[in-house]
Amino acid sequence: MNTEILELRIKDLLKTLLTAEEIEGVATAEECLKKLLETLLVKKINLEDLEVDDVVLVKDRWDADWVYRHFSHVKNGTAYCFTNGKSSYTVENRDRDIQSWRYVFPLNQKED
Repeated sequence: MNTEILELRIKDLLKTLLTAEEIEGVATAEECLKKLLETLLVKKINLEDLEVDDVVLVKDRWDADWVYRHFSHVKNGTAYCFTNGKSSYTVENRDRDIQSWRYVFPLNQKED
């Protein structure tokens, strides 16, 4: 398949998931796929539904490996998790032992 056609098809798919502002600046097929993955992994998850110590998978780059962490909190739309396998029960210093993450995928999904 022609790369230009692929880019157009991916952009059409993105338009169903994103706003015009979010799509702005996406030019290549790789950027389109990156944005699509980011959207599917992050935007569709309501971080406010997560509870302290929920087990989540996290990473900072879309092409990095997932890492297990315990969820801590959300601040200004950014998810924070306890570091090095710690949880709210084992953390010694909440200011030092948390880290922000760009991509968060919850494993403890609650049934409605």
